[in-house]
Amino acid sequence: MAIWDVATGERIFNTLTGHGGCVRLVNWSPDSKRIITAALDNVIRIFDVETGLSLCKPLIAHKNNLTAISMRPSLYSDDPEVIFGV
Repeated sequence: MAIWDVATGERIFNTLTGHGGCVRLVNWSPDSKRIITAALDNVIRIFDVETGLSLCKPLIAHKNNLTAISMRPSLYSDDPEVIFGV
């Protein structure tokens, strides 16, 4: 998966790596600092937008195709909570 700068057309990252299957869902965190992805490998990943690095271990949280994925601020800390729909 790659990210482009819309204004310049240049790639910000060549690839965000880690999924073993086709990425189907992508969403930004509310603060635009993280990207959450879900793929056909049944894995959810969270990436740092500035570094392109994965922020945590893969979240193996679904067995069927997801229809939506999103992140919301936590009520208890600065870290986001992940929510998704099946």
